[in-house]
Amino acid sequence: DRLQKYLDKLSQPYRVFVTNLETDLAQQTESLATFFTQKDPASKIGKPLFFNDLAVPELWECWTLGITTYLFDGEERRANVVLREDILSRTVDRVEWFGQGEEIVSIDVYNRYGWRSKQSLLTEAGQSYLDIYLNRQQEEVLLHYIQDGYLIDQGSEGRDRIFSGREELTKAVLNQIL
Repeated sequence: DRLQKYLDKLSQPYRVFVTNLETDLAQQTESLATFFTQKDPASKIGKPLFFNDLAVPELWECWTLGITTYLFDGEERRANVVLREDILSRTVDRVEWFGQGEEIVSIDVYNRYGWRSKQSLLTEAGQSYLDIYLNRQQEEVLLHYIQDGYLIDQGSEGRDRIFSGREELTKAVLNQIL
């Protein structure tokens, strides 16, 4: 239904077919679709990241007061650690990093397999101006300049592709899948 809505919105002709993105795309390759589905076999490698497994600078610590969890540098809080909805599992959903004081300047999003999949950089008003999508090796693969509306795919071939907006990127993803 979502695919049909996208195609209708883009005025693209289509035929109905059934596919499984996890197995129908080449298994050892990453595609633009990977960053929307997060269901390719490589994304399942790993295990959930627990709050006390976060990589932090030397002498920093993860602290928790029940539900509230944060990173502490010995003098002040440096980040909030937001856990998944199942709080008892103590797995990390995202880390909100502070700049001066407790103003959030960036957010790292972790997938359920324990690796950082996205980083959002925020303005002083707390709005995201750049989303950086990462692969499992923590390489930047897709940049989304939100205010300007364009996206840059940093492909493995060494050539960047620039898309003027989500619509153009969606067309490229659909062309790749179809």
